[in-house]
Amino acid sequence: MAIINVTILKGRSQETKNRIIEGLTDVMVDAIGAKSHQVRVVINEVEGGNYAVGGKPLHPDDSD
Repeated sequence: MAIINVTILKGRSQETKNRIIEGLTDVMVDAIGAKSHQVRVVINEVEGGNYAVGGKPLHPDDSD
C-alpha cells in the first residue's frame, strides 16, 4: 500500500483535486507496481496566510 500526503492552499476546485488524486495514483501504479486500490491520497488544504515562502505568507490569489 502507498499513502501520499499532499498539501495545497485552500481554494482549489473539486475537479482540480480529483485530477491531482488520479494523477498521483497513476504515478504510483507505474512507479512501484501498486494496484490503484492500494494507493491512498490525502489532500490537506491550508488556509491562505498559514503558509509562507521566503518569510512572506502566501494567499490563494498570490502568483509566483
